[in-house]
Amino acid sequence: MSKFAYGEFPTAPSIDLRSVSSTGGIVGPRRARLLSKSMSKALLSIILLEVSLAAVSQCDEDDAAYLQSHVKVKSDPCETGINSGTCTGTSCNNCDPTPDGVDIPPSLSRFPNGYLSCTGTGACNLAESADDEFYDFKSSSDYLTCSGTNACSPLNLNNVGAICVSGENSGYESKFNLASGTCTNDVCCNGGNACKNSFLKGVNTLSCRGEQACWDLKAELTGNLYCNSGATDGGACSNDLASFIFSGSTDHCVECYGKGTCMSSSQFIFMGEEKVKMTCGNTADSSGTCNAARISLQQDTCIHLVCENATCNDLSVMNDTSGSRCFCEGAGCSNIATGSINLQCLEVTTPNPCGANICSNSAACCDSEVSPSCGSCGCALPTAPAAAGSTNNAITANVAGDPHITTLDGKHYTLLQQGSFLMWAFSGYETRVPSATHGMKKVPMDFEIFTHYSGSTSFTKAILLVDKSNGLKTPRQALELTSLDCVWRAKKPSWHDVGTELLQLTDDGDALGAFNVSNSVGNHKNVQLLMKTEDGYRKIANVFVRCQPGSHMAAKVKMLSPKTDLDFVRGEMAPDGQRFPQHALGSASKLGLGVSLVAQDTQFSTTTEWTALGGSADAATYLKEVDTQGPGTFLKQCSEEEQQEAEKICNKHWAKPLPEACLAWAGIKYGICGTRPCVLAERQV
Repeated sequence: MSKFAYGEFPTAPSIDLRSVSSTGGIVGPRRARLLSKSMSKALLSIILLEVSLAAVSQCDEDDAAYLQSHVKVKSDPCETGINSGTCTGTSCNNCDPTPDGVDIPPSLSRFPNGYLSCTGTGACNLAESADDEFYDFKSSSDYLTCSGTNACSPLNLNNVGAICVSGENSGYESKFNLASGTCTNDVCCNGGNACKNSFLKGVNTLSCRGEQACWDLKAELTGNLYCNSGATDGGACSNDLASFIFSGSTDHCVECYGKGTCMSSSQFIFMGEEKVKMTCGNTADSSGTCNAARISLQQDTCIHLVCENATCNDLSVMNDTSGSRCFCEGAGCSNIATGSINLQCLEVTTPNPCGANICSNSAACCDSEVSPSCGSCGCALPTAPAAAGSTNNAITANVAGDPHITTLDGKHYTLLQQGSFLMWAFSGYETRVPSATHGMKKVPMDFEIFTHYSGSTSFTKAILLVDKSNGLKTPRQALELTSLDCVWRAKKPSWHDVGTELLQLTDDGDALGAFNVSNSVGNHKNVQLLMKTEDGYRKIANVFVRCQPGSHMAAKVKMLSPKTDLDFVRGEMAPDGQRFPQHALGSASKLGLGVSLVAQDTQFSTTTEWTALGGSADAATYLKEVDTQGPGTFLKQCSEEEQQEAEKICNKHWAKPLPEACLAWAGIKYGICGTRPCVLAERQV
């Protein structure tokens, strides 16, 4: 991993990127402070030693008791604070880096939760603006989150995977070097003066939201830039020291939204062979946006400018090498500066003069209008060792069709019922998690998966994953999928679509686990259920869903440590012996050739409303629409004689009282209703 070397910023003609670090033999103010601190500690140690010796000489018969009661060892903030990955307020601010850097976390290979959290006023203010003393993340799969006034202001950091900064003056005068790993190397700065006068290297996509957010920021990017001053007086991504250097010979989307954004000689440098779309202004009050901005194009770059309303006044487009092209559309194009050093921007005559879909890629993975979250940036979580005694022989259960269910111990049965059921649950297992306030705390886990079977085109219509760990009555988080459109949606912070996202599960700020939604291929939707332990995250189960929009879905649950975890499983997929004796599949009925067993699963059926289980109101409405009157519909379409015939068949296989599901099945299987098939038969056969 390369360290930060600020003199290495690429430059273009007329762009002066000044050095931000000093070297040489002169001791800087921070090092002088550290030296003074060291000398003071040494002098204090001598004084304490003399006092202790004098006291011991008076009480040498009880010297052990004296030392035990008077000597106190101060805890190392690097070990107790930063090592835990949780810094609240100024709790970690006495952990000083050295000129050679400090690898963090000090005693672990990764932060326990996969990130360093700096929360509260002044949290993680671990550097001075003139310092080149850095912290180095041991793993570039860990990310940084700074929230609170003046949090991480300043902080110098190498080898970080992604960065989320929120709060007034947060991330101020800091230096961050991102490194490749499992994370998408995106940075999000939300709040007034967030990331102001700072330096960023190794960034993929950068998002700056708030008044003077990313003001005088210097950044190197390979992806996109989104600047939004919102309804403030503006200033995001602005001022004469602000410079954004794009490389990678790829597409770049630059959006400068709100009032006075990307202005006052801010510089945008494109290093060559790139396709760029830059939009200045998105509302009627976008005045001043991109005014006096300086754009430098190198090595055959094409830029498509969109200058809305009163924008782009005195904007300059400099062609530093031959072959670059500029196109402009919008009322503000006439405001662009002209002259011998400026490239003429041609009027747009085709919709996409530099190429289509340049801005089709969404914003930074961490972007949010309120508080950014790096949990969506794909960073791999630290993993715990396999559960003790695990055989590593994973086992699976599945549900498909109308529905056919296979349990975790290999039993097969058919459920001819409509409604919501507890398909799988992992509850009662007690894990130990690091806590910011309790050291280690015990947490009983409770993951539940509900499914809804319906009498429409296919029975399996919805899947709902909820977390109620640590004794919650209502879900902490919920993840939902319906066959309406086969899109995962998460409940918190508010219902939203989920593509690839890590949904952290926390209790009073302490990580308990996560739902890790991975990239899906075609109609496959995959989720990892993760449990936090004192050693990291452990996979409890993988959930695989194959969903056909407008039709049906099938689900499979794969448990990775059955020897340890299987005793804590309940629901339809649970082993036969855990279904309660009176509901064991061994006592279910065989119903004809080609059908193994039929069960009703009454113990796993729930009449609780879908929304009360944790699902969305939209999904609840959809399920009511696709539900039918159920198996009873069949009986209403059969004559009395046909109904008696169905009862005769069921009497051979099922103890009384006969369930309507059996009667409906008998009619479907043997065609008792002749040429008048019922709704259920039409949709199942």
